[in-house]
Amino acid sequence: MTTRSESTFHHPLTGADGKAIAAMRVEVAPFKGKLTGPSARGPFDDILEHTPDAEGVRYDKRVIGGVAGTWCQPTPARADATILYLHGGGYVLGSAHAYRHFAGQIAARTHTSVFVADYRLAPEHAFPAAIEDAHAAYRGLVAQGAKDVAIVGDSAGGGLALVLLSVVQAEARAGRGRPASAAVVMSPWTDLTLTGKSLDERASADPMLTKDMLAITGASYLVGHDARDSLVSPLYGNLAGLPPIQLHIGTSEILFDDARRYAERARAAGVDATIHVWEGMTHVFPASVGVLDAADQAIGLLATFLDRNWSANLKLPPDDPTRHLSVVDPEDPKLRHISMVGDTYTILLSGADTAGRYCLIDMTVPDCGGPGPHRHDFEEMFTLLEGEIEFTFRGEKRLVKAGTTVNIPANAPHFFTNISGKTSRLLCMCVPAGQDDFFLAVGKAVASRTTLVAKPSDQEMGAFIKKAAELAPRYRTELLKP
Repeated sequence: MTTRSESTFHHPLTGADGKAIAAMRVEVAPFKGKLTGPSARGPFDDILEHTPDAEGVRYDKRVIGGVAGTWCQPTPARADATILYLHGGGYVLGSAHAYRHFAGQIAARTHTSVFVADYRLAPEHAFPAAIEDAHAAYRGLVAQGAKDVAIVGDSAGGGLALVLLSVVQAEARAGRGRPASAAVVMSPWTDLTLTGKSLDERASADPMLTKDMLAITGASYLVGHDARDSLVSPLYGNLAGLPPIQLHIGTSEILFDDARRYAERARAAGVDATIHVWEGMTHVFPASVGVLDAADQAIGLLATFLDRNWSANLKLPPDDPTRHLSVVDPEDPKLRHISMVGDTYTILLSGADTAGRYCLIDMTVPDCGGPGPHRHDFEEMFTLLEGEIEFTFRGEKRLVKAGTTVNIPANAPHFFTNISGKTSRLLCMCVPAGQDDFFLAVGKAVASRTTLVAKPSDQEMGAFIKKAAELAPRYRTELLKP
């Protein structure tokens, strides 16, 4: 029986999978710790060739973004969505051709075309060759029309996928590219400093990898470069603002802590990171499709996860009629006051009633103007600074005057109209409901609403916007018919 603890799912080992794993241990025992250099590329690829072909998937050689690889196209294939697959092999081994059947299984289950990138390998091509090629392939997929790109990878390719995820999200925040929709990684190598305790504690349980093996392949890739660089070890990167991530790890592998620690850091940064822990499973076990029930289940979970996170499939939850509009008196002594922006203005917080998500909007609205009917999957808070508006919430109208703060529940239909006869001004805050830490992270506590707040400099405002964007999760808005 699968059990769940917060965002961690534990999957038990079945009797059939236990027998299959025992047989696999015997088969791979001669290779343990020995696949460290270019001479091992043939044997490594032979192991991956055991993954059965998926029915209805066509394989073509492609060059995307200047990077060669294999295009795995299922029939039918989802339009406007693509998966970029980054293969494992310690940055020294692996190829798109060898991984084609495993990637084809993912393509078939997700009904999405998969591009397996043949990024350059060490020692011939050391850091930053791998991330440069992965990045180029991602940009190439976007350039050819992919509106949704998910990044998937295993082992070293899993770590590379997480590095790339942070890179493209940072670019998107800066307005220089398209963000990824989601990421899935299997047995990811996230820490090339090799500090995870499981490297030693699970050494005898892992039938393939050893700490020395990782040290050798890592050194071939780094060639003296700092292993703590976030472009090498995603565990040490800035994880705030990343899209949803799903991780899979077996309990019988030395990289267990690489996955666990990354998931913990991601969740601490506000990322929707879910980790699936598979009892008794070994390194990159999902590649054993048709042999392990757990492999089929893991790919099924991957497919469900991506389907839920393609932008075309994102749906807002239904409105909860038990959640009511809250209008806050600015002089309520129970309020906490957080300075955010402006000459004299402070955001008002009221604990669990606090609303909003992601962005701060200083909005001016012309007379008789205002946004049309809409709803968000986040709670929203705004304070009217100047003027008077007629606010409509679930069809009920309410007059809102200057100085009043309004908290709007998530998913509730609403709109407003400026009826003041002049331009009105309001400050709208959108961040995760009840997440006071967000406000505290980007602002500071002050004594009262009348406390003067110095207008921030351009540099301070730029830093504030950057901080808010880093802390910001993705959000959705649905426009409604009048």
